[in-house]
Amino acid sequence: MKITKVTKSYFETEGERVYFFEPLDEEMTITELQELMDENEKFLLNEIQKMKKEVITEPSVIPKDKSRSDTCEKGETP
Repeated sequence: MKITKVTKSYFETEGERVYFFEPLDEEMTITELQELMDENEKFLLNEIQKMKKEVITEPSVIPKDKSRSDTCEKGETP
């Protein structure tokens, strides 16, 4: 995301104005905010990659060795 303007109350990217939750105490330069946003983006992408690699350790609720039709009574939908 390329930042084009920074004020105490918002910043602009290419075609979008994003307001801060609270106004800044002092103005940041475009370079300072751009560096902060780039670091945040790297962090988030890293966290997403970790989540994708995470192994689910909870056992499945439905046993894999039985077919669904074996566990239903006649007339029930599996």
